[in-house]
Amino acid sequence: MMSRHMPLILASACLLHGCASLKDPEKVRQEHIQAFSQTLEADVARELQHPLSLIDCQRIAMARNYDVRQAALKQALSELDKDIAFANFLPTVTAKAGLTTWSRPQRMNGAQLSDKTTRTAQIDATLPILVPAVWFMYANSQLGAEVSELAAHFTRQAITLSVSISYYQCLIAEDRVATLTAQTAAAKSQYERVKGLADEGFVTQWECGQAHYLHEARAAELEKARRNLQTTYGELLEAMGFAPTHAIALSRNDMTLELPQATMEELILQALSSHPSLSIADRNIVMQENAVRKAIADFLPTLGAFVHKGWTSDSFTTPARTLYGGFSAAMDLFKGFANTAAYKQAKLHRKSAELDREATFLSIMLEVMKSVAKIQDATAELKVGLLAYETAKAKADDFEKRQKEGLLPMNELLDAQADRDDAQAVLDALKYQQFLALANLKMAMGTIEPPPPMEESAQDDATQK
Repeated sequence: MMSRHMPLILASACLLHGCASLKDPEKVRQEHIQAFSQTLEADVARELQHPLSLIDCQRIAMARNYDVRQAALKQALSELDKDIAFANFLPTVTAKAGLTTWSRPQRMNGAQLSDKTTRTAQIDATLPILVPAVWFMYANSQLGAEVSELAAHFTRQAITLSVSISYYQCLIAEDRVATLTAQTAAAKSQYERVKGLADEGFVTQWECGQAHYLHEARAAELEKARRNLQTTYGELLEAMGFAPTHAIALSRNDMTLELPQATMEELILQALSSHPSLSIADRNIVMQENAVRKAIADFLPTLGAFVHKGWTSDSFTTPARTLYGGFSAAMDLFKGFANTAAYKQAKLHRKSAELDREATFLSIMLEVMKSVAKIQDATAELKVGLLAYETAKAKADDFEKRQKEGLLPMNELLDAQADRDDAQAVLDALKYQQFLALANLKMAMGTIEPPPPMEESAQDDATQK
């Protein structure tokens, strides 16, 4: 019998022998870099080969972002915690078996007391009948699972907002590069024209120097904008779960803007009704209330039932089979002081949870107000910025005509062109401020909707087709 199970025992011993260790950290680090880089390259080849819209970026982030994946793991762990807590209601069954061999049978006064070799087996079962504290612990584990689910949803909302902000920042940076590219080319052409005029004596050398300065300034600003575009791309890629050094192309297909038409009071009421932070706060208060009740239950005795069934091969033992059971009650008489302190502590934690919910209540109201104000500011600033650019452009066009006719000095034309370029830069930065402000408002209200991951979306599209 023993020889048949020996290979299994030896295999288990080899598996459990010793501790995990890191004998060559440098080698392990290099292997991880290589493996992780290969994985990223394969993912890039699959998902970044076509221009991505905002919804595409968000869906990829829902599947790849590490904060989202960690939140999903924590949610799964909370479900397991709930299952573990439920196990406290189940009976505990313990089975034991033994083999005892004496070199000589036990004797007393010359009389043998037992067989030389005896085999024993027993089964013990206990069942909790009245353990009040367990009920409150299980209720809290259920609420903990709900809180974890809400927290995972809130994390997905936060990542959706982060991706949206990075996406719009990329569009702003792209527009800035495109604008500066055109302005740099125009400034170069203008400088070459002014230099030719200066060589012929039609304009002064300092006016030529001003044109040269404007060209160099635009070229330097263009290079800075290109570097900023790469880092902005990197932020978006990192939020999506990719290496920030990869190349990415963005699409502008779903650039629709629907500003809220509801009043401030209606928006605040909707936020207070749907924000996940308040739902989490509500459950935390109930969990603390259960903690108070558990502290009260700790004063009560616990009641359980038990049963024992045993068997022995010892021929000297009568009877060879035994069966008995009963009930047990337990109460700790010397923990009254600790239980009293725990009860007072639980009440204070409950009050703290209530204060946290009230603070969250006010914070959400303020964030909604600030987000609405930002939308209104962005709308007004875009209108003013557009008027400023149109005016500066009209002025620069008029000055260019007058300068060619000899009615205006060259330096005034260059100043007007510089003002027009600056106004265009401001307008480029204002184009997507409404989109950013609207995304922040949805986050403040708790209504921003994380899309399903890219894989699920692809499956849904295939099913519809």
